[in-house]
Amino acid sequence: MTAPAKAGTAAVVLNWNGRADTERCVRSLLGPDGPGRVVVVDNGSRGDEAAALAAAFRGEPRVEVAALPRNRGFAGGADEGARRALAAGAASILFLNSDAVLEEGALPELARALGEEPRAAAAGPLILYDDGSGRAWFAGGRVAPAFGQVTHPGQGRDARRLPAEPRTAEFLTFCAVLVRREAWEAVGPLDEEFFAYGEDADWCLRARRAGWTLAHRPAARVRHRVNASLGAGSPPQAYLLARARVLLARRHAGAAARGLLFWPWMLLVRGPHDFAKALLTRGWGAAWAGVRGVLDGVRGGAPRAFLPELGLEGTGGAR
Repeated sequence: MTAPAKAGTAAVVLNWNGRADTERCVRSLLGPDGPGRVVVVDNGSRGDEAAALAAAFRGEPRVEVAALPRNRGFAGGADEGARRALAAGAASILFLNSDAVLEEGALPELARALGEEPRAAAAGPLILYDDGSGRAWFAGGRVAPAFGQVTHPGQGRDARRLPAEPRTAEFLTFCAVLVRREAWEAVGPLDEEFFAYGEDADWCLRARRAGWTLAHRPAARVRHRVNASLGAGSPPQAYLLARARVLLARRHAGAAARGLLFWPWMLLVRGPHDFAKALLTRGWGAAWAGVRGVLDGVRGGAPRAFLPELGLEGTGGAR
């Protein structure tokens, strides 16, 4: 396999009540080494954001704006964008958060990784906090299914002190990742039950189980504002993170691992830690939101809590 040319790459960017960030993100993709197509999926935003985005890029033939009638979460919005990109003939898909911007040369570097590593399902960049500090937010990830846990080694460190060589990762965040068409078709789309958080870890685990690898390329760089949609530590975020942790363990840890590792750790270590931290820093609402997330992760199905905050009014939650 050869590296997908930029003309054969489509970017997928989700918008949810964040038009200014989305416009900035899309403009970072329209340089000479950007993708040949950009699919902007408006995930049921309030007001007329989809129309405003379409107007903002009316003169740019590479940009398509698709408006969904309701919020399908990161997983559902990304899946819809991927469906449109592949239907248009994309050889690879660049998923990029709307609060992130692609630095010059990043896409060619990621495409080079897929060309050099035929069994790489996806390639991910070094992601920096977008605050001018030069600190890393993501430099290749690890995932422990028995604990429903994803970690970012190197997070918060000066990027200049991190390894610069290409390497294989256990996990790549879909905040910014280039996915090979053949891998997406073989592994399948993101699981919409996750809604938001955990869906990328689930996809990476499925890809690795199917014999694919994941390439981390620190020479490719992206800047990320982090938590622009829900806000760090907010009750909806606490709910979704706790729920995703349970769903990930349910999907990828066997019954013995869940009984001997996940639930003792969750009930005696992680759960109390998260509850106390949220209570002290954000108040009772955020603390209780984490408990609700665990319970709804056990129940499965779509989110049941914070429906207005998540743009899910009138959906009835689980379906």
